[in-house]
Amino acid sequence: MSRRVAGSSKGSTMKADLILCQFSRLKIEQGDFNDFLDHFDLSRLPAGQPLKEMMGRMLFCIEGYDADPREIYLIPEVRCFYRALHRAWPYWLFFCDLNEDGLNSMVICCLNSFASLKVDGKTGCGGSNTTRSNWCDSSRRTSRP
Repeated sequence: MSRRVAGSSKGSTMKADLILCQFSRLKIEQGDFNDFLDHFDLSRLPAGQPLKEMMGRMLFCIEGYDADPREIYLIPEVRCFYRALHRAWPYWLFFCDLNEDGLNSMVICCLNSFASLKVDGKTGCGGSNTTRSNWCDSSRRTSRP
């Protein structure tokens, strides 16, 4: 489920390896992120400088949907999985590698609703301007430890 990945991210030089958190299609469909929580539960995280060094190093990935023509954030099972992960471990944003495109999809999945527009001949989708307030509303409802 999670492993260290050596290298740098999108042109930046990194002193530490990325922490890859990869979830299979089966885990997504089962809503099972227990392996992740086993590794990164608050009781297992270090304190102080070692915790600070983990921030900005996690890369969250979904596998098994490569043949699906939809954007990852438009797949209901993925949306449901990331929303449940957000409720169970709302700290993920502090740990995400902010240089990777996957973060956008993860944030969109946590929104209550999202409108997107696919333009022929263009890669990706564009979102509505209401998503920012939607994210704020969704974040306020997240329980804190």
